[in-house]
Amino acid sequence: MKRDLQSETVREAILEAARTLFLTHGYEDTTVRDICERAGITLGSLYHFFGNKEGVFAHLVHDLMETTAGLGAYVVGDEPPPVQLGFEMSLQIQLISDDLRVAGLYHAAYSSWPITKVILEVGAGSIRRLSASRGRGLGEEEAYALALFVKSLMSGITQERIGEDRLSVEQRLDLLLGALFPMLGLNRPQAEPATARIRELIHTHRTTLRHLVPSVEPTPTAATAAWKARKRAQ
Repeated sequence: MKRDLQSETVREAILEAARTLFLTHGYEDTTVRDICERAGITLGSLYHFFGNKEGVFAHLVHDLMETTAGLGAYVVGDEPPPVQLGFEMSLQIQLISDDLRVAGLYHAAYSSWPITKVILEVGAGSIRRLSASRGRGLGEEEAYALALFVKSLMSGITQERIGEDRLSVEQRLDLLLGALFPMLGLNRPQAEPATARIRELIHTHRTTLRHLVPSVEPTPTAATAAWKARKRAQ
């Protein structure tokens, strides 16, 4: 039991250190050694628990998706399934729009196939669960295809946020829901009240949403440049 507690403490230290560094410096500019130094553990411990940096990141992405789904179930558990799924996805759009650091991490996640697989597995699971509660009972392949479609759309929205950043959060939500609801079998008269309800829920729970992302202050530009220069010199 004591060894289990120690192992869990080490795992949590690694995840907390990685979460802070990824948000502060970005995924690409954070090394395994950086994570270990901040967590106060050895390289061997990180490799033992997660395999590599990508393994740590995959775990964090999975946790964020599960937390988002859990918040969605808590907030909209009594809503129709399309509103539940739309709300879960809209939470992620709101996170990406509110915080460029989060958008950068989503972009890194979508650029990695192992992490994309995690996203697709969790997404397909949510879709199957919600479709079953609605009586449609989507099969594994159908749910996977819909999860892949949503992932592709989210990837494009994330790239737009990082690059041009011309769309408002409302436009991004309209883009997402306008593509998602027809895939769920909703026609326009059905989709409009569902969209309005999701907007209302997002607005109501904005304070809760902010707690999904740790309050890590962005590193000042000069400090970031110096930090990256040090990393390149190593």
